Amino acid sequence: MISLSDEGFSVTWDVSSYKPDELKLRLDGDVLSIEGEHKEENEQGSVHLRLQRSIRIPVDQIDLSSDDENKRKEGFGSESATSNRQWT
Repeated sequence: MISLSDEGFSVTWDVSSYKPDELKLRLDGDVLSIEGEHKEENEQGSVHLRLQRSIRIPVDQIDLSSDDENKRKEGFGSESATSNRQWT
């Protein structure tokens, strides 16, 4: 879900079935993508989940001026909006 406000935008994806190390967040120009893969096996069988979502972000809404701490929390850093970025 995308929410727009005067302060900017926020994106919400349900990733509750995934561990943090099973997710990758990528900003490629003005396209924000998330990918995830979860595998689980037990006596009863196995589960394999895959997630892939992308949204186009209005360039005037992208603020990549946050510090390194915010980059780790939010997945954004201090490079230009046209750069290809990936976080795991």
